[in-house]
Amino acid sequence: MKSAIDRRLAKQRADFEVAQAAREEEAKGLLKEGDIIDLSVDHIKRLVNGSEWTEAHAKRAGQYIVYKTTFEGGGMEDFGHGDWSYCPDQHRVQCRKLNTEDVCAKFYQTTTAGVGLHPAILGLKAVGRDEDSWEAIARVEEVREVDAWLERDRKKKARERAEYEASPFYGVSMISTAESSQTSMVDSPLPGP
Repeated sequence: MKSAIDRRLAKQRADFEVAQAAREEEAKGLLKEGDIIDLSVDHIKRLVNGSEWTEAHAKRAGQYIVYKTTFEGGGMEDFGHGDWSYCPDQHRVQCRKLNTEDVCAKFYQTTTAGVGLHPAILGLKAVGRDEDSWEAIARVEEVREVDAWLERDRKKKARERAEYEASPFYGVSMISTAESSQTSMVDSPLPGP
């Protein structure tokens, strides 16, 4: 006879296997590295914040090559009124416009219903495949991401340093502050019984 814990574990395993099978089935239709896709003006509008849209963004429409796909972005989401729910990772696509060096797009190809935090383009299919150039593009874009991260980190540290130097405590040693106080740790009486 199975205990309640064993029955619960068996149910969780079965639920996990069903979810895993559904995810694998869904992944069959997802974009892969090397796929070539067409992003229309409507797709680009979804990726750009509406208040920032300009006609220059329309020039970004065209064929893109997928250089990186990941499952990420999941976690606990607040759907309002303190109603926190678990959202699974979604399929994120990163691509670069063909014959350009710096026009890139990042979006989710899947999404959890109700989650509007990330731009998503659903139902997008590959129109071609380029097995040769996507790896070189991926290496270049990875270096650019690292460079951008290092630059953001450098600016953050410079800003923090400037804020510290502008503070009234800049140059004041904690030792000299303790020595100049009227009572120090040594002079203060011990608490009595």
